[in-house]
Amino acid sequence: MKGLTYALVICCITALAGCASMLGPSTDDPAVKLKWAAEHFSSKDDPAAAEKLIREAIDIYVKKNDQLGLAEAYRQYGLFYRSNTVSSAADYYKENGFLDKTVRFKDRYEKAIEHFTLSRDLFADLGRHEDLSTLYISLAKTYVLTDRRDEACDAFSKSQESYVRVKMADQGSEERRSEEIASYMEYVESMKKQAGCRDTSPPPAKPDRPVPTSPYAPTSPYAPSVEPAAQPAQ
Repeated sequence: MKGLTYALVICCITALAGCASMLGPSTDDPAVKLKWAAEHFSSKDDPAAAEKLIREAIDIYVKKNDQLGLAEAYRQYGLFYRSNTVSSAADYYKENGFLDKTVRFKDRYEKAIEHFTLSRDLFADLGRHEDLSTLYISLAKTYVLTDRRDEACDAFSKSQESYVRVKMADQGSEERRSEEIASYMEYVESMKKQAGCRDTSPPPAKPDRPVPTSPYAPTSPYAPSVEPAAQPAQ
């Protein structure tokens, strides 16, 4: 009898494990959710799962009033809307729509810009110049896709400015810093030329912290108005 009971317990555990594996992995860590989301829309061709994970991460960051987390989540949402995986699923999204029912498939690039802008404002407020340098590249590329050349060129230049700020604060050797700046400038200049930017001269170095541009959570379409978290003195 005891043997039968033990066997039944093992069967139940096995069945539950099988159900869990069918449902897929789960986590309460919003950073992990964003990592999985990026994999879903960049290599696994599962944009629906990606959007669900991104929105779950946003909800968690809003509840925690985690501004840096929100900035990264908004960036990932922008990359999601701009991704080739979403573009390739046109029939699905035209029929079913996104989880954000205000977004139509043809407006996905504008929605990507909206989320990149939310991310940019938060990164600027937090003085995250390195994140800003890559964020501006994503923003510029999306402006190019929407034929907004002047705004794309401005975003490319701001990416260069942000990168210079990072390197000016670098405690490494001046020679190495100069080489890295020159390499990055060349990289962005090539993209500016491809975009048809008229003035491709590198911007001047501005190592100062940018003026805050957003009141944090009130800019979010997902969050109620809350007071921003106190920042350490600069």
